[in-house]
Amino acid sequence: MYGRVDVRAKLPSGAGTWPAIWMLGKNINEPGGFFSNQFGTVSWPACGEIDIMEHWGNNPNVIHGSIHTHSSFRKHHQHANKNTLSGQQHLLCLFYRMGRN
Repeated sequence: MYGRVDVRAKLPSGAGTWPAIWMLGKNINEPGGFFSNQFGTVSWPACGEIDIMEHWGNNPNVIHGSIHTHSSFRKHHQHANKNTLSGQQHLLCLFYRMGRN
């Protein structure tokens, strides 16, 4: 294993909620973006984004994890089903291994 990110989160419930834990490449040139004047040379999804967890309130028993890049956009997506996601603590882990696609 090369790297690991652990997040402990308690998820809300209800229509309209959309909690997410994600990482975005700082090379994004999004207008109004915090780093756009200093670093931004590419747009999304070419800058890269890793969604460790997304949870939509209209589907309360499912969490999603995704990777967004220019070449993998809409291709790498995982989800997990559990009966009780809202209202309880959950440990969410992201593992990174060198040389793996």
